[in-house]
Amino acid sequence: MKRLLSTAIGLLLACTSISAQTHEAHLGSGLSMYDILGVPYQNGIESVGPAFNLGYKYLKPLKGGLQWYAGADVYGRSIHFEGPWYVGVNTMKENVGCLVNIPVGAGLRYGFPISEKFSAYADLGLGLNVDLGHEVGEEGHAIIGYNPYNGLPIEKDYQRMMYNKGFRVENSFSGILSLIHDFPSTLSTFFTFELGTVYGNHWSLGLSYANFGLVEVEKYQRLIAASFVPGSEMESEMMSSHCSGHGTMALSSLSLRLGYVF
Repeated sequence: MKRLLSTAIGLLLACTSISAQTHEAHLGSGLSMYDILGVPYQNGIESVGPAFNLGYKYLKPLKGGLQWYAGADVYGRSIHFEGPWYVGVNTMKENVGCLVNIPVGAGLRYGFPISEKFSAYADLGLGLNVDLGHEVGEEGHAIIGYNPYNGLPIEKDYQRMMYNKGFRVENSFSGILSLIHDFPSTLSTFFTFELGTVYGNHWSLGLSYANFGLVEVEKYQRLIAASFVPGSEMESEMMSSHCSGHGTMALSSLSLRLGYVF
């Protein structure tokens, strides 16, 4: 993954070193297309925050108002996860992570004047996108009403197991529950389309749609629980860990970007 990213950045730098013509630095913020279209998230994701974007383009004229460009961006966004579905979890902290992806690509820009100081442009680009792997985990205190190994109620399950030893469990399990969401590193293709305007040949303002392909999402639940038997010094412990969700999420956003051309 690192080798592919280094190669892509190296090609970009090589292109910009050959008779450099125009450069554009830009920054912006945008919303996930899930939020814009009202589509529910998957795999335990509750919401995705605005994407903040910082990027660079190298542009070189071809003919008339047509230019080709090469560029790279960094996108970062926060992701909020749903809480656990275990009964009795009462102190779970907010489960928030950050997802970073780096698209590197090239494309075409067509620009034309609309007044003495203003011109308009349209960009279309393709390339490779690197999603940096990230794992988010949170812990909370839980009062568990059933055995996570077999789904049986805690009291009945342990009464049966401990009966021959002369004591019974009268309380539910108390323990620590961990939620872990894992975004493995992935490499995908991306495409972007942007419409914008340039003022005074320097300041640009564009509305950009970017689709970064599919991102893998895995969700794990881990439980360490302990039950104290009334009237004795006996303590019983158990640990459970399992993957409760695996799939993909389409990562795309609509962004408003401010740039400076130099």
